[in-house]
Amino acid sequence: MDAVENVVEKIERETEKVVAKTEQCLLQCGEEKCMCREILPWLGFLALCYLASWIGSLFINVGDGSWYQHLNRPIWTPPAWIFPIVWTTLYFLLGTAVWWAWKTAGCRKICCVLGLFLLLLACMAAWPYCFFGRQSPFTGFLDLIWAFAFLVLLMLSIAPIQKWAAVLLIPQMLWMAYALVLNFTIWRMQ
Repeated sequence: MDAVENVVEKIERETEKVVAKTEQCLLQCGEEKCMCREILPWLGFLALCYLASWIGSLFINVGDGSWYQHLNRPIWTPPAWIFPIVWTTLYFLLGTAVWWAWKTAGCRKICCVLGLFLLLLACMAAWPYCFFGRQSPFTGFLDLIWAFAFLVLLMLSIAPIQKWAAVLLIPQMLWMAYALVLNFTIWRMQ
């Protein structure tokens, strides 16, 4: 019975510590050390990324009998199942990179980065509509050129603020370069 009482007391002490930290955070809300200043903006940037992803996904149809299945595609086209895994990871890195730069510089000093981020998200959300919705590899390719340009500019804008945040964008740059070549090749093969 003593062992159970000890465990219960330990849980109560730990709970009191968590409650005390939460109360302290609420009292400091808006101050420099506030946890809300860390987590909530990061979740907001991630939410914007995944919102763009969701909007784009509304136009994707790669199932049997779809227009996409009848396209001539290069042999090095990845299987359809890989895209959601890659894009989920890349959107996470994008949101984290922009949040990290925002956190480092402050919102008033990062307007250019935020503008480029929103333009990039708009292009990324529009690509599935251009490629799948309009059934136009050419229009998709044009959209990807803009998206890639905004990504390069975003990376160059973030690098002086927080170089490691810019490094988080390298996988997206590599994937988008691959996507550009793939999209161009599909367009040319039609």
